[in-house]
Amino acid sequence: MSMAHCEWLEYYNVSHISSAASVSDSMAVASWERPQSSLLIKLNTDAAVVHRCGKAGIGVVARSSSGHIEGAWAASFNAYSDMKMVEALGFRFAFSRALKRSWTSGRV
Repeated sequence: MSMAHCEWLEYYNVSHISSAASVSDSMAVASWERPQSSLLIKLNTDAAVVHRCGKAGIGVVARSSSGHIEGAWAASFNAYSDMKMVEALGFRFAFSRALKRSWTSGRV
């Protein structure tokens, strides 16, 4: 499948999903929980794999205990199909961004 076709399918799928249909009854809707310490930054990660295109993506949001967004990053990769590997890359990506911001203490 060509890259252009994959990108078109991705656009089509996102633009034609209604908000009511995007979350099924069997899926739990997660809510953000603040860090226990006001000195900590919480890193939330997410990952996705599109097998038919051989692409994967990760996203990271960093928030303070007050909920203020301190940073947000995303990256995409080619040829990753193992979801556990993509999740692990997401953690690594999040930690590397935290270190660049000199956020050196926290809990996993």
